[in-house]
Amino acid sequence: MISIMYLDIREQSSHLILEEYKKFEDFFPMELDIFSFKNPTDTLLSASGKVLCFKLFDKYNLDANLIRFSSSKRLHVLYKGGCNLYLSISHSKNITIVALSDNPIGIDLQYTAVIHEDSINMIYSHQVANAILINENWNRHFHQQWTRTEALYKVSGKYITDILLTNFNNIELDNDCFLFKDCFIENDYIFTMAVKSSNDKIFLETVISKFTF
Repeated sequence: MISIMYLDIREQSSHLILEEYKKFEDFFPMELDIFSFKNPTDTLLSASGKVLCFKLFDKYNLDANLIRFSSSKRLHVLYKGGCNLYLSISHSKNITIVALSDNPIGIDLQYTAVIHEDSINMIYSHQVANAILINENWNRHFHQQWTRTEALYKVSGKYITDILLTNFNNIELDNDCFLFKDCFIENDYIFTMAVKSSNDKIFLETVISKFTF
């Protein structure tokens, strides 16, 4: 099971987002305090991510009182009854996105702004940067590589910049297999899911929904 939910803060009342967040803030460790951000947009994006977590719980009739969050960047949810659920949150520009799965999962979202070639050469190895830049639509190819790198880090803890991840749909790290799936939403955004699984049909039942109040 993989369920994706996203929210565009431009289409929502900031007051509604923060009021909804206050209903759930006690469930999150202090390390996840959204009010530590200086930028109001970052506060709204972070708050909306936490709200989306609980909207997903509601969708699948999960009792929030039985859920415990870890304080790591890669949020791990423990659900009473011996069932492990996994959450991953990402945001970019005006959109927050959350993934819920019964397999370890990482998700990364990016607004597909135009990136300067020099930036690509600074971020990636010479071999990977050249492989990206030879593509006619190299800006899109860069964002696919970027979101795959970040999603893989969130689910595996390993940050890889010397492998062209867009050349294939899976990667094996320390005998664990990770599968990738790229999706485009709202015209200008891409997100990638990286899931720890060897089941190549795992993405077939992915549900993607947009949340509005």
